[in-house]
Amino acid sequence: MMRARRCTIDRSECRNIISRSHAGPEGETVNAKRPGQRLARKVSAKDHVRGSPLASTTLVAYGDFASPACAQAYGTVKKIQKKMGTRLRYVYRSFPQPEQFRHSEEAAQAAECASSQGRFWEMHDPCSKARLRGTGSGSNGMRRRSAWT
Repeated sequence: MMRARRCTIDRSECRNIISRSHAGPEGETVNAKRPGQRLARKVSAKDHVRGSPLASTTLVAYGDFASPACAQAYGTVKKIQKKMGTRLRYVYRSFPQPEQFRHSEEAAQAAECASSQGRFWEMHDPCSKARLRGTGSGSNGMRRRSAWT
């Protein structure tokens, strides 16, 4: 279990980080049938990255911690990571959809807060697993953590 820490960035800064982190997935997907095709927005230090920059394959995912479809994709990504190992670099970009999911924006802000403390993946994995299982409090399975509210 992660120890609660006070977030070092304020909510308005979180919103700015989130809005910069996704210009939208349009034009950002890579068609595997076209070798050599590149991302419209390159992976940068602002992204949440797992894996080596030298990996032969980069998977960029746009996700919403409150979305059931994103939770299912998390399970699939874990299988792909296990199978590909060091050949895969996984990049996660927040794409909250507050009009569809009640705690979407708050979850994205909490993720950026965790990231500012160097703990993004410590939050990403448990939240994604909880959503996949449908556990937690609230209508969307998100657990509220006092340090991230």
